[in-house]
Amino acid sequence: MKLRLKIISALTLMLFFIGCNGDNGYDGENGLKSGEFTSDIESSLSSIYALLQQDANQTYTQAQELAVLLEDVNNSAADLQNSQEKFLELVSSYKKVEALYVADEYENIMQDPPRYLEYFHSITNSELVAELDLILSGSDPIADALAVKNSYRSITALEYILFGVNEEQTTLLASFDERRTQAAIIMAQNIANNLQTINEFYEQNSAFLEDSDTAISIVINQLVDSAYKTKEWRVGEGAGFTLKYKDDPDAARLEYYNSRYSLEAIDSILAAHQNLLESGFKELAIIGGATSEIEAIESKLVELRTICANIETSLSNSLTDEQIYALYVDLNALQNNYTALINAFNFTQDIIEADGD
Repeated sequence: MKLRLKIISALTLMLFFIGCNGDNGYDGENGLKSGEFTSDIESSLSSIYALLQQDANQTYTQAQELAVLLEDVNNSAADLQNSQEKFLELVSSYKKVEALYVADEYENIMQDPPRYLEYFHSITNSELVAELDLILSGSDPIADALAVKNSYRSITALEYILFGVNEEQTTLLASFDERRTQAAIIMAQNIANNLQTINEFYEQNSAFLEDSDTAISIVINQLVDSAYKTKEWRVGEGAGFTLKYKDDPDAARLEYYNSRYSLEAIDSILAAHQNLLESGFKELAIIGGATSEIEAIESKLVELRTICANIETSLSNSLTDEQIYALYVDLNALQNNYTALINAFNFTQDIIEADGD
């Protein structure tokens, strides 16, 4: 479940533009002064929505391309390598879609595609691997076997099919019989179908642009959610920094343990946050009188991506390094920076940790 920000009232939404002590577009009584900033706000929101549309379209296209590549995945080590590299491109793109995902706030049915696309943190890697191995070794039609659970046709499942668990390339290639190849294709096609649903929503639904106050509050909500989950789920739990797994690091808890793409995924999430700032969100914060808060966020994102760039090996092989703890600490600071931004906007933050971790 998302971390929810409870907005006190409709009036509170308008207070996004107050900025208690800053010079902004709010006159204290009648909202934005004679529409002085309205065009700037609309322009920024249009730019932000264009970013969401671009990321969704790119990810959908990459899923389609991967499905085509997988038709030849069992031919040679080069074909397998190409498919694995395309998988990384897909993951990197999807993390940007996921990090800024707002579609579910406008249509309840849009809660489903992200749930069907990935199963990180809802099922353990070992559980899913065991179930997929039974399917791969079985005799039921592969399409029927995979249709039993959505998790069997997800990005999480495809990662195992393409990478195994710590398997050498030659060993993995030898396991790519017709059944495993067909499983990979079915998974990629299902992934593409779910991404198509997201892409079509962003292409056809304009609700985001119709109410600026609601759109801004939803975006901030999503940024807090993304920062928290990146810190706790994608770094803290694997590295043993959280209360639940304190001093018990285990790479198997990482989001992309099988492919060793965990660090790349985190960097893509941070890149999505940067892209959002550059696509109009920073301008909205400045209009709202939160210049110092948004600049602190901007600086922290640069620091975080620098840490990622300086980690020379995979996250799995670096869990006990000081850089990983620095990454965790800075992600916590980023979350706090977003909280400061919320306070500057006069929002009230109500954090709900549904799983009790």
